Amino acid sequence: MHLIGEIVTAFLLIGGGVGLYYKRKWGTTVYFLGTGMLIYTLIVSPGYYLQNNNLEFVGMFTLLFIITIVLLISIIKQDGLMNI
Repeated sequence: MHLIGEIVTAFLLIGGGVGLYYKRKWGTTVYFLGTGMLIYTLIVSPGYYLQNNNLEFVGMFTLLFIITIVLLISIIKQDGLMNI
């Protein structure tokens, strides 16, 4: 089931990116759904690596989390969904 979740997340992120690139109305919605799934993964996954004392991967997940949040805010501002 874990791999299915990861595959669905990947397809949603790719689909959302394509939708955003071609300026489709559904692109933002699919992107937000995929990004939500990605954020969940980026919060939960580092726990496994912390248990194994693998701090390099924890750092990688932290960096990816920050990049994801920055890109999410960028899309929100670009679509005029929030005044930041």
